[in-house]
Amino acid sequence: MKSKEKLLIVSAISPFPKTSGGAVRIYNTVKYLSEQFDIYFIFFIPQDSNLNKDELLFLKQNTKFFTYFYQNNQKNDFSFLNEFQPYWFSDWLNNELKIYLPKIIRQYNIKNVQIECTQLLYLYSFIPKDVRKIFVAYDISTVSFLRRLFEVNNLFYFFIYFFRWVEIIYYEKYYLSKYEVIIAMSENDKKILKKKFKIRNVSVKPNGIESINFLTKKSHKTINLGYIGSFNHPPNRTAIIYFINKIAPILEKKQIKYKYFIAGDNNKKDINEIIEYSDLKNHENIINLGMIKDTKEFYEKIDILIAPIFSGSGSRIKILESLAYGIPVVTTKIGAEGQNINTDYLKIANSNEEFVKLIRRTRSELINKTAKKNLINLKKQIENNLWSKIFRNYFSILFK
Repeated sequence: MKSKEKLLIVSAISPFPKTSGGAVRIYNTVKYLSEQFDIYFIFFIPQDSNLNKDELLFLKQNTKFFTYFYQNNQKNDFSFLNEFQPYWFSDWLNNELKIYLPKIIRQYNIKNVQIECTQLLYLYSFIPKDVRKIFVAYDISTVSFLRRLFEVNNLFYFFIYFFRWVEIIYYEKYYLSKYEVIIAMSENDKKILKKKFKIRNVSVKPNGIESINFLTKKSHKTINLGYIGSFNHPPNRTAIIYFINKIAPILEKKQIKYKYFIAGDNNKKDINEIIEYSDLKNHENIINLGMIKDTKEFYEKIDILIAPIFSGSGSRIKILESLAYGIPVVTTKIGAEGQNINTDYLKIANSNEEFVKLIRRTRSELINKTAKKNLINLKKQIENNLWSKIFRNYFSILFK
């Protein structure tokens, strides 16, 4: 039997718990690439975190070797000047890993190294020259942070963030061109990589879903809306604040009965303060579920996913995930970016009023069962987004 190629994957994100798009992506990367490669895996986990028995079992079953490093959680103001590592990525600047990486490559005679996430681009400098270097761009950070920049209202912070953004431009421009293969999340990201960074060898392996499991829903008087995502990720925080401050007051004014469920890693006190300082009269309509064990638990509670996303790039797994459960999505143009799906279950709003208009329309379609007729088309649209299909020809892309 022919032995498999060895592939070392180094990820800035832990595959556990699967409560963020990045975690879902790296989990399935390891799971499905282990069928084509012998996987050696290095990843970061937050400080004060540990792996449970099920997580350790997954790693033992799908890798030949694994280890992890703790994220620093201490931003370094001088990391760009001293180490050429942008301020926003300084939590992942790890001197121990710089020494460890070439040692592990030589120890196991690894010829292919795949770096996941922009935070770890700098590791290129510590991979031996005779080793094939692959980079997986979860987003184009130059684009993502530019969009975040224009969400900053304070002029003082705007200038600070502007210089932080310039650091990212130089960082990406320097390192991206050095990798032999770059994997992008969408055709749009591929175009940006080719146009802005002059990268030639770019392939697209989009984000995906593990399965298609349309949920059966019961009709009720209240429309259940929701959003899922870590509050530590600025686009998620902005999306939740936007709903509470911009969309929910209009729903109240129009006397539309609703509940809004929030799921993900967040600070309960922080959420309560946002609600307290809002113009909402009925605070009890906002329900914070916090961390949940299974995302299905969240989607069982909602009728529509409301995703007012205004920054980031790549594609949003939460939108694909929602569609895979048969839950309609109302989002922004940026939120829908990277989704090659044409379905009535995915609607785009361009204003506060339009969000409310599309919420009402989608609610009407659900009540009148017209949305159910579109499920067959939806299934056909998203079948190609199954992780098993996405990674099917991965080996040939890396070595074409």
